[in-house]
Amino acid sequence: MSDFENIPSELRERDQWLFWNGSNDTPRAPLDSPAATYGCSWSDPDTWMSFDDVAEQAAATPNAGIGFVNAADNDDYARGIIGSIDIDGVAEEAHGSPKDWLPSLQPFFDHDAYIEWSPSGEGLRIPIVGIEVPEWWSDQHFSDEEHEGVEVLTNKFSTYTGDQLRGSDAEVAEYGEWLDEWLREVYK
Repeated sequence: MSDFENIPSELRERDQWLFWNGSNDTPRAPLDSPAATYGCSWSDPDTWMSFDDVAEQAAATPNAGIGFVNAADNDDYARGIIGSIDIDGVAEEAHGSPKDWLPSLQPFFDHDAYIEWSPSGEGLRIPIVGIEVPEWWSDQHFSDEEHEGVEVLTNKFSTYTGDQLRGSDAEVAEYGEWLDEWLREVYK
């Protein structure tokens, strides 16, 4: 697994973490222990753990990964909910150059966003604080054959790797009109 310490401190400070098994293909089901063979309820806050607990156990367990629960109903924090922009199948090959359909990521760099590679190395994950899904948005996957597209995750489990995209920042970007504009480009 990758360097979990690259994950922004704002995420690491929240007790909204679970495991997933890196030896499984997809889907990457949330687990309540790194050695579990069956999924757990990511929507039950009683199953969530601290970042330190999951990172330590995952580091000691082969094929264990960690993930964050994007919990739309968790407003216990001053900066509110955190969601994720999940960009699937964006790289020609693992950690390769982006495919033509992806709009420029410059708005994320301009807003000091943390961006990391997904477990496959062909997708990206971008946490966003205070995210609101535009009414006109629907998750976009371009074909059934290729797992490519963009999702806005506000109430779902998301894998995290700590495999930070070179040049991205270490912070969770704040939602704003800039993100809606970027999503409009994807939607087109």
